[in-house]
Amino acid sequence: MSGKPQKAPEAKPARPAASALPDAALVDDDAEVIVAPVHTGIAAWMPHSIRGWAIAGSVAFSLVIIMTAAIVTLIRAPAQASPSTVALTGKAIVIDGATISIANRKLVLEGIEAPPADLICRDRAWKYRCGDDSRRALENVIGRGSLDCIVSATDEAMCRNDQGMDVAAWQVENGWAVVDLHHSSRYFVEQARAQEEARGLWRNDFGQKETWRENFNDDKK
Repeated sequence: MSGKPQKAPEAKPARPAASALPDAALVDDDAEVIVAPVHTGIAAWMPHSIRGWAIAGSVAFSLVIIMTAAIVTLIRAPAQASPSTVALTGKAIVIDGATISIANRKLVLEGIEAPPADLICRDRAWKYRCGDDSRRALENVIGRGSLDCIVSATDEAMCRNDQGMDVAAWQVENGWAVVDLHHSSRYFVEQARAQEEARGLWRNDFGQKETWRENFNDDKK
């Protein structure tokens, strides 16, 4: 046995406990560590996978569609604008319960319909000129003063008498005209009251427009 002192093996540094290491360091010493490249500038905003590119393409396509639709709407807007209106004031000549003439311009009260002026209504065996009653009712609410109207390009008008009353609303509420549901439901509440209290045309169900043409034609035979 040699008398030379034996050299002690070099001690390896102690490896920290796993719990003390950050997650990124929990790898074996011999494992290959791949570090993702750091993207800066424009590259940071670009997709880095096929799925990312697919999503980005879908979003871009949607934005193009939305922008195109917005541009088309702006281009078409002037053509689809509502007709201009004008104010018209003057003495009115009543043609029927929903039609008047001011300064030789024939106007239809907006949102309502009335029976023909010559319509004859029946109440059992009794007949009466309900069309003329409707016309005279409108004459009465207009009175002798001027009528103030806002008139559209299609000659539909909203008119008020010299007391500020909406004459179309008055006609409907008293049962001498009915709501034109094809154009408006503005006076639906007024019509419900007239129908409930059997006013005007509603007293014998002549508020139903289907009966106007039938009875008007029968009387012409």
